[in-house]
Amino acid sequence: MKPKLIIAVVLEVLIIMGLFDVMKRKMDAEPIRYALPRAGDAAQRRMTIMDAQYPASDNLTDLPPRCACPDGRPVGIVGEKVIETDGLNDCTRERFRLHSPAMHRDIETAVLLPPAYRRDPERKFPILYALHGRGAPYLTWTEMAPLRRALAERPMMVVVFNGDKAGCYLDATHRPRSLFRTFFFDELAPFLESAYRADPAARGVTGFSMGGSGAALYAVERPDGFAGVSSLSSGLDLTTPWTANGRPVEMLVPLLGPRAENETGYARAGFFRRVEEVLQRGARLPPFFIACGTEDFALAAARRARDFLAERNVTLEYKESPGEHAWPYWRDAAPDIIDFHWRTFQPGYRPAYPWPSAERPVAERPGDAPSKGDNHARE
Repeated sequence: MKPKLIIAVVLEVLIIMGLFDVMKRKMDAEPIRYALPRAGDAAQRRMTIMDAQYPASDNLTDLPPRCACPDGRPVGIVGEKVIETDGLNDCTRERFRLHSPAMHRDIETAVLLPPAYRRDPERKFPILYALHGRGAPYLTWTEMAPLRRALAERPMMVVVFNGDKAGCYLDATHRPRSLFRTFFFDELAPFLESAYRADPAARGVTGFSMGGSGAALYAVERPDGFAGVSSLSSGLDLTTPWTANGRPVEMLVPLLGPRAENETGYARAGFFRRVEEVLQRGARLPPFFIACGTEDFALAAARRARDFLAERNVTLEYKESPGEHAWPYWRDAAPDIIDFHWRTFQPGYRPAYPWPSAERPVAERPGDAPSKGDNHARE
């Protein structure tokens, strides 16, 4: 072959590879286009993602009304499932409304199934509950292309549900139909783990921002119920006041009322306090993985949570990488979340990002990258 021809072929290959890389990055950056296979549906439906830099608003007037169903209706799917297939990664997403007797309303829920779920009908799969952040769409986790790709090699079910704009994943005393702790443990998990081929011994929980705090609270509520717990962009404890634009904000006041009038409610919602209680009674906490962007205003709070757990010898992985409190960071960090939980589901779990490590002590070094933000993470 002549040298000029060889050079031309090489250049053509490089161009094709470059175009493929551009297309791959573009697909990763955008939500998936799920095909709706049922007759009469459009061939494709664009799933949208909001900018995730949602305003710090505590307006809870968007609470859905009570359903018209009779009292005593059991937990169950209301209406039809919407089954969507992902042509790129061969995942399947099933969306439906799940009736909550405790809240007397229907909760939007979705289950993302890995490709192996359809191929191996006798197999049981690990299950990861993924909680959204404040004001973010409940489907956010299922929209992440890197996460869906990771399910091919680390097959697990990913469950998401609508925890309201600022429901904080607890049982509110000042909003009776906001009982997301009861919903999770007594309704959602038992129903789904019997309706799908789930392995309850391989159960994990994760979340970003407000969802990270919710995941942490669920872990201290039932420390023996999870193989692992993870969070992105979260300080884990919402009972610590924080400021936004120079003004103090307490996310839990609309849910629990003033702190002075509900010490019991705040004590149960306080992650740090609950950790102390769990350890004092001799129980073990599951491994934790905390990750945060170095440009995230939640970084200082994430480091505080890191050091709190490390000082109490809780098995901990910790990772900082470039990113802000926004969709691009959460999307790109999703494979680390899947990898962490996959390792906790296996015998002989071994940390990939142990903290403290040989290079880093428990306490922060002065050289730690400075964090943006006020005195607490804006969840």
